[in-house]
Amino acid sequence: MTFHSPPALYVSEAALKVKDLETTTAFYEKTLGFSVLQYSSNKAVLTADGSTPLLTLHSSPFYNKPARSRTGLFHIAFLLPDRASLGGILQRLLENNYPLQGASDHHVSEALYLADPEGNGLELYCDRPAENWKWENGKVAMVTEPLDAESLLRDAVPFTKMPPNTILGHIHLQVNHLNEARSFYKEGLEFNETAHLGSHASFLSSGGYHHHLAVNTWGGTSTLPLGQEETGLKHFTIVYPDREVRSLVVNKLRRKEMKVTTEENLVYVTDPAGIQSVLAVK
Repeated sequence: MTFHSPPALYVSEAALKVKDLETTTAFYEKTLGFSVLQYSSNKAVLTADGSTPLLTLHSSPFYNKPARSRTGLFHIAFLLPDRASLGGILQRLLENNYPLQGASDHHVSEALYLADPEGNGLELYCDRPAENWKWENGKVAMVTEPLDAESLLRDAVPFTKMPPNTILGHIHLQVNHLNEARSFYKEGLEFNETAHLGSHASFLSSGGYHHHLAVNTWGGTSTLPLGQEETGLKHFTIVYPDREVRSLVVNKLRRKEMKVTTEENLVYVTDPAGIQSVLAVK
């Protein structure tokens, strides 16, 4: 998938803080069909292909659900390889009576929306062929229309597990100041804005994808960052093509006096909304 490999910048994995590790892991494994790569008393690593981590669940007895809305995760979006696979997982969710929060046709993609047992937003989607996406002046046309679920189910293949070439396609974040967040990810981390919804949401990508990352203020502009012991998004990983490109980004962030820390081969940065990302190298 050329949109999720160098030279593009892309989001490769995410980490969540959860209260009930056993129940949440069971949902991702039994309901969504991911495989458990690692499991311990305080951590589970989930994969689709048996070797590549896509989602890590961290647990602690001190974690509690936030009492009110926080900045952080809006949804993690897993990109399935084709429409038949998306139809298969829709059939599985319906058979298990698992509640959907939405189902949309965005023209560039078709998507299902739901939440895990701890309320973390999820999107399961498949892309339409990139040659059919409509671009004008560097912006891609994305809409939100009802999904043709009947057509999707007709094209479905039996779903037994998450397809091995499923990846983390994009991540959507809830922030408290749109312009600051957009500037951080655009001017700071080198993504390009591909679409926006008024003054409330911005979609950003690299390499001509419709979006690898989105930010919105739908939770309000007075929302505070997630606390250390509150459940939700811990961090997500952005992959850069090489160390040189990442170093240029890191130096630029340090000149702007943004919070940057290093640990072995990883660089941790925090955006203006208090959301942490890991800058990795392929």
